[in-house]
Amino acid sequence: MKRNRKELDEVLDRVAAGIRSEEMDAEVVKSAADRVWARLSKETLGELPETKTVEEIRGCADFQALIPAYLRKELSEARALLLEDHTRECIPCRKALKAARSGDAQAVSTVQPVKRLTRTSAQTPIWKWAIAATLIIGIGLVVFNAYRRFAVGEARATVQAANGAVYRVTDSESRAIGVGEAISRGERIRTAKDSDAVVKLEDGSLVEMRERSELSLSQNTDGTTIHLNRGNVIVEAAKQRGGHLYVATDDALVSVTGTIFSVNNGTKGSRVSVIEGEVHVNHAGDEKVLHPGDQTTTNASLERVPIQEEISWSRNAERYVKLIGELTALSHELNKRVPRPGVRYSTRLLDLMPEGTVLYAALPNLANTLVESHRIMKERIEQNAALREWWQKNRGQKGEAELDRIIEEINQFGKYLGSEIVASARMGERGPEDPLVLAELSDAASFRSYLEQKIASLTSTEKGAPKIRIIDDPMDATQASNGKNEILIWINGDLLAAAPRLEQLQQLATRMKAPDSNTFKTTSFYQRLAETYKAGAGLIVAADLEKIIDQLVRENSGDANDAKRNEIFKQVGLMSLKHFVVEQKDVEGKTNSRAMLTFKEQRTGIASWLAAPISQRHWAESSLSLLTDQFCRRLPGRLSSRFTIRRACSKHLSAWSRS
Repeated sequence: MKRNRKELDEVLDRVAAGIRSEEMDAEVVKSAADRVWARLSKETLGELPETKTVEEIRGCADFQALIPAYLRKELSEARALLLEDHTRECIPCRKALKAARSGDAQAVSTVQPVKRLTRTSAQTPIWKWAIAATLIIGIGLVVFNAYRRFAVGEARATVQAANGAVYRVTDSESRAIGVGEAISRGERIRTAKDSDAVVKLEDGSLVEMRERSELSLSQNTDGTTIHLNRGNVIVEAAKQRGGHLYVATDDALVSVTGTIFSVNNGTKGSRVSVIEGEVHVNHAGDEKVLHPGDQTTTNASLERVPIQEEISWSRNAERYVKLIGELTALSHELNKRVPRPGVRYSTRLLDLMPEGTVLYAALPNLANTLVESHRIMKERIEQNAALREWWQKNRGQKGEAELDRIIEEINQFGKYLGSEIVASARMGERGPEDPLVLAELSDAASFRSYLEQKIASLTSTEKGAPKIRIIDDPMDATQASNGKNEILIWINGDLLAAAPRLEQLQQLATRMKAPDSNTFKTTSFYQRLAETYKAGAGLIVAADLEKIIDQLVRENSGDANDAKRNEIFKQVGLMSLKHFVVEQKDVEGKTNSRAMLTFKEQRTGIASWLAAPISQRHWAESSLSLLTDQFCRRLPGRLSSRFTIRRACSKHLSAWSRS
């Protein structure tokens, strides 16, 4: 039967009305929505690898295995937060997450899980020194730093000042915030167009944000990280207590302990400029150290600009420009006027090192350099208002008085010393031990009187503080029943020797009487050090890696896991290591630095990957700390602050690095 158009319209209206009035079961609606979501997930995320069960997160491979579940919103809230925090700091994992979101399945996981070995208590000494040796070839340090960043904490900050609109940003909304509002870990804040803001961190650091900049904060065992997602910031970093302040961009990690610097993160890359202090910039494993007036970029296509232009938007631009100029001029003046220790072509102290020496450090007498540097700095600070303001802010009157006292103590102590101080350690059951410090004296009689006065003036209340004792003849002396609480000092003619055990000084006396009987002089490690002196020595830090590793292997031979450990050592390349030597010296007004790792056979394993040089200054400081820690920490606080070799060395290395 044919129906006209009017009848068909009436039928259609009745059907539509019925559909509109029909009440759908909620479970039916939810089931349909789930099917749609599953279909969409399959289309957009179906190419991602299946989520692997990750019971314990130990590295980037485990984090990347969680990405598919994270994108499907299947992760627990705790694991989702941990993954988000990690990807803010880890560039490879951040790239993997971005690739997963864009559908690039092949780029989701760039790190393959490795088979893990069960670690037993018997393996502890082996792994301790395996990691230490791996650090020397630049691998362990990266792993260690990455591991430290897995631990997260609550980082808080406050909006201290704002000019224009500032927003707290989430994936779904943006909310305006005002001065005085707190910012918690992971929260993103953004400045609008023609707006700027100042954020104050809990440690007192100030972060000045340019317009259209976005950042968030995180905290771990190594310090606080500012994640600059985009834009430009100027950071006035407060002095850090035991950690660092970091600024992380898409392709770089900037670290400081207290300074003023600018970081600009754009689509082409990152640009870092230094106003005051020292800044370390790590890009693709390459670390650069910058000082006032220095600038670096992470992309050759990203042009460098005058620092005055880079910071011209800041409310403190005028002060910063003056400070850069004055600090740069001061640095040039110090390099020009401050005397540097000359190179040494021979030393009798090397011949007195004990048999079994595996660690050796030779430091030039730095007293004249430090004293003259301090004098010139004070002179310039008194003459210049910008430097005076900077100095008072960083030191204050109390800090200045303390520094003056320390410099004067170094000056007095250094006047009695010869051209170098040498420290060594032998290999014991638990690693390097028995530190021995030797130095030549220019006036032994006066030095003994000076040292006795200083020891008598000590009033250390530290629990278990060691006793500092001067002995006349180690062959006739006795040691306290608890030798661990004693530092023995022997002054023999123009030679100063210090050690924690009397036996070490007795053996030294024997070597001095019969120098040809010292078997250390027949070792390849001695020959390597002697060659360094022949070429002219400044600072030397060296390790006999062959002996360290051989002894560790022997001590653990016969163990059930011995074969596995030896195989791991071979894969890492530790079995072929021989010597590691860091040198730094001034030649014709320029500082030359080099670090050399030698092998007893063809390189294998990770050691064969070595390419670009690492930071010699960093390794010098680290190795020196290993040598002197056991000795210096035995000293009461006041004596340690005056006489520790590490304090003087770090200051001198810092001055050297600036040239």
